[in-house]
Amino acid sequence: MYGEWGVSTEWTVSAKYERVDFETSNVFDSDGWRLTGRRQLWSGQTWVSSVEFGVLEGAALGGFRGCEDSGLEVGAGAGWSDTTRLGDVYIGGMVSHRAHESGCYHDRFEGVIGYTPPEGLTWTVQLWSERGEDDRSDKIEIMMSKRFDRFEPGIGYRKEVSGEFEESALVVSIAFRP
Repeated sequence: MYGEWGVSTEWTVSAKYERVDFETSNVFDSDGWRLTGRRQLWSGQTWVSSVEFGVLEGAALGGFRGCEDSGLEVGAGAGWSDTTRLGDVYIGGMVSHRAHESGCYHDRFEGVIGYTPPEGLTWTVQLWSERGEDDRSDKIEIMMSKRFDRFEPGIGYRKEVSGEFEESALVVSIAFRP
C-alpha cells in the first residue's frame, strides 16, 4: 500500500507498507513500512528535481535478504514531462540510500517512462535496481491505467530480472486524484 499527499507546492509526504508472502515457503516472508518527506528543489517548464528523506523499518523494503530493523533513507531525483502531438510523455529517475541500525544498507535506483496518448490510456514502464551488502535485485514493471474523473485504476505485471531469484507479481492499483 502506498499513499502520498502534496502538503504544499514544494513538499510531499508519502507512506508505504509492504508485505512479501512467498507461496512455497514462509522462510522469506517479511513486512516493512516507510514514511518520507520530499522537497522540490527546482522546477522549470518541463523539468523538476527533488530530495527525499525519511524513516523506515522492516525487511520487505530491503528486498531479498533485506534489513529487518529501523533505519533512515535519503534520495534525490529528477523528472521531465511534456505534451507532444502524440500525447503526454514523462521520464524520471531517483537514487537513494537506506541505512539500518544493524549496519545493513541498500542502494537503489528507480526509473520510469510513461506515455498517455490523446485517448487517455496511460502506459508506464518502471525499473528498480537495488544493491546491498551481498545481494542484488532488478525488477521491471509494465502498467496500464485509465483515468475516470478522480479515480485511475490500473493493472500491470512485475518481474524480477536479475537472475538472483524467481519473483513475479500481478499489480493492481487505484489512484485517487483531486
